[in-house]
Amino acid sequence: MVKEVNDKYLALPASSKPAGDPAERLLIEGIGMQEHHNTNVTAAQIRATINLFRPLGVILSVSELDVLGQGYSEYSDNKATNTVANSTVTNQGLVKHSDLYGEYMKLYLDNADIIERVALWGVIDSQSWRQKGLPLIFDENGKAKPSYYKVINALNQMPVK
Repeated sequence: MVKEVNDKYLALPASSKPAGDPAERLLIEGIGMQEHHNTNVTAAQIRATINLFRPLGVILSVSELDVLGQGYSEYSDNKATNTVANSTVTNQGLVKHSDLYGEYMKLYLDNADIIERVALWGVIDSQSWRQKGLPLIFDENGKAKPSYYKVINALNQMPVK
């Protein structure tokens, strides 16, 4: 869709575009990727999505990143029980959760030429809209989880320019 819209816009005569609009300007210049993931979403899947947008010349923003500490089929979105206290996330799930945060951050940094920003969708688990899945990098008490350290480690490995 992005390619189709931009191609149609570029094909319009200059008289149909706003005054002073550069001839090569794209109508759609950026895409926001809402990334509400679970432990079944791999970095390779996200890479494939990034690679779909790369040839289109658009800038990407990861606008809402959180990762459940379990697969989506193991997560229940029941509003009455969506609390940290009712979490069914296992230690193995938390390990996978932290590994994925590190892998995702490394992937975003590897694609920093087209990824403008990464925004986490919350700070502490108990304030998340999916708190039962322990999706953030700080626990309900504001203590850094292993996922925080994986994100920091990825940032520390970024080459200095």
